[in-house]
Amino acid sequence: MIKRAAIALILLAAPAATQTLDGTYHWAGSDPVAGCDLDIYNDGRITIAGDQITFIETTCTLTNATPIRDMAEGTLFDMVCSGEGEEWTERVFIYQTFDGVAVLSRGAARTYQRCE
Repeated sequence: MIKRAAIALILLAAPAATQTLDGTYHWAGSDPVAGCDLDIYNDGRITIAGDQITFIETTCTLTNATPIRDMAEGTLFDMVCSGEGEEWTERVFIYQTFDGVAVLSRGAARTYQRCE
């Protein structure tokens, strides 16, 4: 009985663990139409594709993915970024939420909702 319950929990958790962060997101609380329209300049939009995260006028490569104990939805990354003629590195924690992602970096924490 306990073994069956454990297997059922693993099977239910499996889809969440295999979900990808890839997608376009708009800053939570902003207008989703303007936030998700790629033809409109919007500083509240991010795009994650593979190991790249793009903010307004900035693109970063996500490296050294480090899982966080007991937080399967989140990953700590080193970022190598470039934008406006500058290059820099920093750490970022990206956490998958119910309807998007939370991005924590250099004292800032923002939540983004996935674009449809």
